[in-house]
Amino acid sequence: MDAAVADPARAADPEEVPAGAHPASTAAASSHRPAEPDHPRRERGRTWVRTPARTSSGSGTTAAYRARPGRGGRPAGAGYGEAVIEPNELAHRCAATLYARDAASQHLGITISGVAPGQATARMRITETMLNGHGVAHGGYLFLLADTAFAFACNSRGPVTVAAGAEMVFVTPATLGDELVATATERVRYGRSGVSDVTVHRADGTVIAEFRGRSRSRTGSVLDATPPAGVHADPPSG
Repeated sequence: MDAAVADPARAADPEEVPAGAHPASTAAASSHRPAEPDHPRRERGRTWVRTPARTSSGSGTTAAYRARPGRGGRPAGAGYGEAVIEPNELAHRCAATLYARDAASQHLGITISGVAPGQATARMRITETMLNGHGVAHGGYLFLLADTAFAFACNSRGPVTVAAGAEMVFVTPATLGDELVATATERVRYGRSGVSDVTVHRADGTVIAEFRGRSRSRTGSVLDATPPAGVHADPPSG
């Protein structure tokens, strides 16, 4: 047969320009194509998405999922077809994970409550072993309590965040038996840096000290780490 057999694949290709046709004649057809959605990596901003976790050997993936920093203006965890992690839920998950690795806080009986994005409250009772030579609470323990609240506040959004610097003003002494409350609030975030204020006060509201901390976010997620054996899974609320 002399007749040419038409190629169905070529005939169905809307991008192919027939011989002798002007390219402009196909512009209208191609312009009606639906635009492909932008991948989150192409968008500005950051979000939290679920991604397959690597195995310990680094080869292949497991069925487990972890949170990692991603890009895009979507709510926390909102990848394509993936579950959303609401900011408050993310803050509580981060607090539970962080507390499970915080041997110092557990040893001193510090409890964590009031966790929200950029906020946290830490409580501690002054014991005899925390007193200095003057019979009042050692300033190092006051700083530790404030620093603990600071850590939970600035790690509440997911990325691993560490202190870049801090300072404390001692207002009045704390004494044996005082239950101290440290309330941390993140004041500002700019890029990977942040500033948080912490007020340490007695249960009756008397201010003991004021703390200001500067934070810096690093790569990685607070939720990635596996809690060590033998520690609490959740922070006890005070």
